Order: sequence, then C-alpha cells, then structure tokens
Amino acid sequence: MIYRCFERLLDHRFLVQSADRIRLPIRIEDIHYHERQFWELLIESSPEERSEAYSTIEEAITAFDAYFENS
Repeated sequence: MIYRCFERLLDHRFLVQSADRIRLPIRIEDIHYHERQFWELLIESSPEERSEAYSTIEEAITAFDAYFENS
C-alpha cells in the first residue's frame, strides 16, 4: 500500500489524502494511473477536506485505514 500523506507546516500535523494498492508485477501504466488519480483528487479537494489532521503520520494512517474499513 502506498499512502499519499501531507504534513501541514503551520502546525506539523499529518493528513492522508489517499492510498494506492500496488500489485506485482508493477506496470508503468499502473504507476501513471495512480499518479493521475493523485493529482486529480488533489485538484478537486484539499487533503484537509478529506481527512482529519493527526500529530503523527502513524496516527493519520491508522485513522484513514479505520475509516475505509468501516465504509
């Protein structure tokens, strides 16, 4: 799993925008697809609109996983 995380420089808190599941063998088309999805999502909404900020990156990832496991 590849997590797209951000650190807010103002308060040094962390947010997860998205996560990509990568499977082997990795194809260049898959990399391009995930990268395009990342930028489209970032343009559509800020990470702060999609996620709460946490004091550690580990907490942010755990909360992100918990949210999507329950969705």
